[in-house]
Amino acid sequence: MKIRVKTFARFRELMGTKLEIELPDGSTVRDGVACLVSGDPTAREALFDEQGHIKNHVIVMVNRRRLPNREREAEGLHEGDELAIFPPVAGG
Repeated sequence: MKIRVKTFARFRELMGTKLEIELPDGSTVRDGVACLVSGDPTAREALFDEQGHIKNHVIVMVNRRRLPNREREAEGLHEGDELAIFPPVAGG
């Protein structure tokens, strides 16, 4: 299945703007993010912690719905989904 990926801010610099990845049916958000950074240790370090989990401060959205940290890695992806990855946002 094909998944569209959008990245923002620093993640855009590391991985590009609009990407498309191919994943096996039954893949999860974690699988998608891992696929996106495979072969790029700098991007992997930016998104995953030492235990191999998506870092808590990384914001993950699927089809414009923000996923709670505790659920996001296991969230299933489907053909045509849009996965968006944001760094933490600060401002005033």
